[in-house]
Amino acid sequence: MSYSADTPSEATRMMRPASTASTACRGWRVASLVLLLTMVVSACAADTVASPSTTPSLAPATQGPTDAPAATTASVGSIPSGSPLTLVWQTGSNPGSQMQDPIHLALGPEGNIYVGTATPSGLIRVFDPNGNFVTAWGSKGSSDGEFDFLLGIGVDAQGNVYAADFNRTRVNKFDSSGTYLLAWATEQPIGPAGVAVDAQGNVYVVNHRAHEHQVQKFDGKGKLLAGWGSNGSGEGQIGAGAKGGPEDLAVDQQGNV
Repeated sequence: MSYSADTPSEATRMMRPASTASTACRGWRVASLVLLLTMVVSACAADTVASPSTTPSLAPATQGPTDAPAATTASVGSIPSGSPLTLVWQTGSNPGSQMQDPIHLALGPEGNIYVGTATPSGLIRVFDPNGNFVTAWGSKGSSDGEFDFLLGIGVDAQGNVYAADFNRTRVNKFDSSGTYLLAWATEQPIGPAGVAVDAQGNVYVVNHRAHEHQVQKFDGKGKLLAGWGSNGSGEGQIGAGAKGGPEDLAVDQQGNV
């Protein structure tokens, strides 16, 4: 039997139903797979919406009550869970009793916190470990125990307080209750900025701006014991300038500065 080119063969005619069935089968499988994926994605999306996020939202850690009475501590609930911050406080709504420009602080042997501020009602303010106000002293002026510009503050093992007067180039010493004891001069031309006290009661002062000795070491009575750290960028030097320089320092239990 002869077939023209336009006439399909018997074998071809027999294959057509199978080919059509195979195509339909493949189409059904693809449609089923698409439907299954759609269901899975929808289920995952619904689960995500239903399940709360495990990432905690952090509340502001440093925001205290704005109209709290004197020595009122902030709510512990405002501190994020797991934060190393455990206490926030504010010293009152009266502008005369609020801390103004707290610049430096030191920890006393009994755990009290000493803060150097620009508060007219007491430049040096003392709080117990729970943030309760204890006492305050120090005012602007040129008499004994007064300051032109209070900056650094340090406390020794007996609770004596050493506070730097930047503009008058000296350190004032008080006992733990704020009674003025003595003062001594630091290196000219201007200002001690930071103060630290070691375990032996020696007082370290870091001088702001350019000095021959950026760091000075005194005993507790103001006797100069040592000085080091010239101005510069070399090894052992401390960079400073006409309006800049080191602002604070610390001493560890071994006396390293």
